[in-house]
Amino acid sequence: VDIGASGARIAEITERDHHAWLSNYGYLAFPQAIDTSLPSNQERQTVQKALSEICRQAKFSTTKAYSVIPGHCAANQIYNFDQQTPKTVIESWLADNMPTKHLGASPLIKWQKINTSTGGKTDTVHASAAAKHVISHYQNLLKGAGLDLQGLETVFHALGRSLAGSDHRPAMIIAAGNKNTDVIITQHGHPLITHSLEFGGQEITNTIAKHLNIGIKEAEQFKKDRQLTATGNNNDSLDQAITKKREQLQQELREILAAALRKNIKVDKTIVSGGCAYDQEFVSWLEKSLGIKTYPGNPWGRVAYQNSIKPLLAEISHFFPVAVGAAMKGLE
Repeated sequence: VDIGASGARIAEITERDHHAWLSNYGYLAFPQAIDTSLPSNQERQTVQKALSEICRQAKFSTTKAYSVIPGHCAANQIYNFDQQTPKTVIESWLADNMPTKHLGASPLIKWQKINTSTGGKTDTVHASAAAKHVISHYQNLLKGAGLDLQGLETVFHALGRSLAGSDHRPAMIIAAGNKNTDVIITQHGHPLITHSLEFGGQEITNTIAKHLNIGIKEAEQFKKDRQLTATGNNNDSLDQAITKKREQLQQELREILAAALRKNIKVDKTIVSGGCAYDQEFVSWLEKSLGIKTYPGNPWGRVAYQNSIKPLLAEISHFFPVAVGAAMKGLE
């Protein structure tokens, strides 16, 4: 289950012949964007109604569900410990040293060993932390929709699982949402570096509305119809504004890549997810500006499905990376 700012998505994944199989799915857009981390009572009701309606129409075979929390509501870190370090010592150290002040008092911290160094002297640990009130919020949302929450993780884990899998080559995933853009550098199925940038599709829509003096709905439609590019709209002021937004994103991505290099992580490819994955001009621009091979993300690449629905899945693929990744968690 993926609850985004613009809508709710559910993907049902089952195991068939030792492979992940897409057995069902559903999506419903919200009337207007919501705050997924601190929603109002009305927004909570909107989400629960949407989830209930998706379940009613799709007729899923189970109520057991896995979901995610937004990247900006969590903290993710990679640490190295001596292999002989007791679990209690690791847990105590994480509680004292993880950067979790923005999550409030006593956040829930989970960790797992993801790698042992050559020679077996050190273990690499991936630790995640989330605010307890955010966890309770998602538990209550799904419960109110009749779903039985089995597991909750960060959006970074789900995106890495569906778009990069267990690839041994480091990959950077750029997932543009309505309000935020999540950036993950992943390897062997684990997020190594994560960032949630305050940049999303809504910001581009607002820029279009301002420069063309049109309403938000008209600006959103303009963006979809024209597959907005930095130089192809015959409006110099708009082109300059979009270029400026892109340059800001480019700078932040370069800083993330530089931080990865300082940790001896060299990104092999970039995977673009979200609505911008459909914009081939944007994908090409990103590849040229970063100097890294860049591809549109395909959440269906690691699951099997009926050939008859392949064209439809291609049209809605940008909606489902998180939902597919969360559902695949249930098969691990």
